[in-house]
Amino acid sequence: MIGNIVDIMPDTTDKFRVNRSSEPSISEGIFAPGNILVGKYKVISVLGRGGMGCVYRVQQLFLNKELALKTVDKGRVSDVLMRRFQLEAKAAASLIHPNLVQVHDFGLLDDEQPYMVMDLVDGVTLAEQLKIGGPMSLQQIGPLFAQICFGLAYAHNQGVVHRDIKPSNIMLVNGLPLGAEGSVKVVDFGIAKLINTDRGEIQALTRTGEIFGSPLYMSPEQCAGGEVDRRADIYALGCVLFEALTGTPPHVGANSLTTMMAHQSQPAPTLKEASLGKEFHAALEQIVEKMLRKLPAERYQDLSLVAYDVDAACRDGALGLPSAQPISPKFPAKTRPLISISGKQIYMLLALIILVFTATTAGLVGYFSAHKQGGSTDSSSDKSIGFQRWPAVEDYATKLQKNVPILTNAQPIKSTIVIKGGIKKREFVFPECGMGTLFVCDEAHIASGKPVEAKGTVPVSGDVPLTLQVPDILYPGVFETPAIFDKIDPKEFYGLSLIGNPELGMETGESQRKNIAQILKTAAQWPNLNSVELISLEENEKVFDALDTMKGLRNFVLGAPLGISSGYLARVTFLRNLETLVLRHFEYANVADFMPALAGSEKIKRLVLVSSSVTADSLFKLRQCPNLSYLEIAGQKFDDEVVQAVAQLHSLRIVELGEKISMKQIVMLKHSPWIHEIRLLVQYAAQDSNTLKQYYTRQEMDQLKTLDPRIQFYSRQSE
Repeated sequence: MIGNIVDIMPDTTDKFRVNRSSEPSISEGIFAPGNILVGKYKVISVLGRGGMGCVYRVQQLFLNKELALKTVDKGRVSDVLMRRFQLEAKAAASLIHPNLVQVHDFGLLDDEQPYMVMDLVDGVTLAEQLKIGGPMSLQQIGPLFAQICFGLAYAHNQGVVHRDIKPSNIMLVNGLPLGAEGSVKVVDFGIAKLINTDRGEIQALTRTGEIFGSPLYMSPEQCAGGEVDRRADIYALGCVLFEALTGTPPHVGANSLTTMMAHQSQPAPTLKEASLGKEFHAALEQIVEKMLRKLPAERYQDLSLVAYDVDAACRDGALGLPSAQPISPKFPAKTRPLISISGKQIYMLLALIILVFTATTAGLVGYFSAHKQGGSTDSSSDKSIGFQRWPAVEDYATKLQKNVPILTNAQPIKSTIVIKGGIKKREFVFPECGMGTLFVCDEAHIASGKPVEAKGTVPVSGDVPLTLQVPDILYPGVFETPAIFDKIDPKEFYGLSLIGNPELGMETGESQRKNIAQILKTAAQWPNLNSVELISLEENEKVFDALDTMKGLRNFVLGAPLGISSGYLARVTFLRNLETLVLRHFEYANVADFMPALAGSEKIKRLVLVSSSVTADSLFKLRQCPNLSYLEIAGQKFDDEVVQAVAQLHSLRIVELGEKISMKQIVMLKHSPWIHEIRLLVQYAAQDSNTLKQYYTRQEMDQLKTLDPRIQFYSRQSE
């Protein structure tokens, strides 16, 4: 049964874009150029006039930035329309994605007209492009629909269904080739439905029996006025894909009513039938047929999978297509300059961050220096102690008994300034038994030279940040004498690394756990401390309570923890203040337990997960971390769900994967335009044997680089 039809006729002028056709004349109810709205938006021109209101090109006076401002006619404002407009603004404002138009502001004008301010997109609609150029080539279809799919998949994962997908709501941005980040924009979430929030109000405003959308692209359930979800968007996009391939929508009736009835009752023609005999790859026929099935349960359930299948079909079994050519816009325009950072610049910036972090978190020096570009497995440059397999100390118990009195009676540890050979240095006097290793950094916080043993008199260069690393296997007694840390001048160290004794196993007992917590409480008073590493220790809540007192902690490395519950982690605050988190060797604990504690963090930038327990569900929680730009996962085989979850983290710029992934999974990552570099482990060398594990052959590497030039390869030496 067809319900009451509301706003179903296409409205091609109400767009949040630059329209270079003739502008409508200024009439009553339309703001003239020069008007200032809400004290900060200056009207430049009218972009379009629709059935509900008007769209203006405006200048944000304080930012000197051109935007689009949409209003609803005052005469049409009612309580229901006002609430619907608020939901539209709320839906659009919650979405931040390279392939979606972003909303920046909304509210009421002085005359109580609702308004919404969004990006001004300089380009043409897909509808205009198809009218000019006809059906599109496969080289254009692949990158175009990949971006549409991932933009809409992001919206769906945020709980928003568009409900009006059609060619006139898809923008092709001038000056950018298809496939470039942000070259395609989905616009007009004006009748979008928030499916996870405000459900009661939304159902009241868009009750069953009311129909929203454009008849040529509406799903059967939408035509019948039934409940809709993301699968309605998948059907509508299937109609758009059908038209992009053949030049015509799948169902075109004599009027809106007959078109809507056809969607509900008539099977869609094949691509070959609609194009009057043109042959299409069988996979494309199958994809479109599945997207256009009448029953939502029989369609694709996720647009990320549509993106993969469309790309694979367009490639027709090949590893890559020629680079997509820019589509000539209908209205040539001078492209406005964009403020952007190239992939190379981002890589250099993150490389600097990594170097800074390796200096302040000592154990990572070895970890990152073991990564070699180009497939080299030479380990000669790995000079750090952090990840070496230390030789067992003979008679550990004897040394422990000998060292404890020395450490107990040690003098205060504070550097003094000395001049040697005309060079200014800092000189420490450590206990004669030694208490760890110093990592010396230069003025740029980059590790330089070999680590220096913290034993006896130790000169170091000038005023540089230092990290103290204490491996228990080499320095017995330090953990048993926590008072030695009270003797350290609080201003001396920027990083602290505590590494348990693997020879003793994990059964170190309550005594050592208490001592580690006491050491960390002391270190929490160090004003410059920003990095802590804990490896092979039996951490418990007392240890994490001490970490929670470190207000300046920004970088944290944790390996093989025990005794930490996920419920407790949810109450820990220091995790949300971290910029870098490295979780290593989680055979004894679930790395997923940490993800809820990170969810919503605006500070986390870099995350390394070396674990066999990374899941798609845990990664989805990271979508709430807007500044997470680097993600490394190693230590497990990747299923499709994990890679798909990585591909949907739109804040990522560099992804590093430490196990071989399939071609299908690589294509999933390919369709994430925000990622600037994909690092894949090509081979793995075991340090304590002659074994070498090869993940990709040279031919596969060449093929992968052809598929996606963002792919880089590295090799790793074992710890």
